[in-house]
Amino acid sequence: LNALQTDLGLVEYTKPFQTKTQLDIFCVTAALMMGTAGLPHVITRFYTVPSVRAARYSAGWALLFIALLYTTAPAIATFAKFNLLNTLNGKTLAEVETLDWANKWTETGLLKFEDKNGDGILTFTGVADTTEIVIDRDIIVLSTPEVAQLAPWVIALVAAGGLAAALSTASGLLLAMSSAVSHDIYFRILNPNASEGNRLMVGRGMIFLA
Repeated sequence: LNALQTDLGLVEYTKPFQTKTQLDIFCVTAALMMGTAGLPHVITRFYTVPSVRAARYSAGWALLFIALLYTTAPAIATFAKFNLLNTLNGKTLAEVETLDWANKWTETGLLKFEDKNGDGILTFTGVADTTEIVIDRDIIVLSTPEVAQLAPWVIALVAAGGLAAALSTASGLLLAMSSAVSHDIYFRILNPNASEGNRLMVGRGMIFLA
């Protein structure tokens, strides 16, 4: 990937501090560490365990999988960018139109091609004003199996995993938000005499509104 980017006139992919300073990188790293530990839908999971020992075990497993996530994300990004550059850069519009995955993502508007210099060849420059290939970051993970021409079941597995992760996170955040409003605001401040049924109704109402 470094050699490919150098050929395109871009900075090497693995070169550190290209667009951000050391302080920026440190702050981002600290935010990922402390922010993940303080996520409300993560904290609430500790209340579902039967004992303190089980909570410690769950924290250990959580750290393991979070570490795997944060260490594999750069590798996935490398594979994705390498495959995309190899597949699209230097190709003609006619050649790109023969790719089924490219046509599908183009229809969504998340992948765009524009021959700006009129030479009939698509070129990725990494600069918004001159690049002829525009890829939305939201499709990187989902499109990678298709670009790499992996088996359909792998593509389905990635899509299902992304959907499951999104639904799990959304449900956890909704539960944390409804609990905070119904207990911390409604019961503690607005109506200390509220019954458990009333608090439950307020929580359900907040989930519906959200």
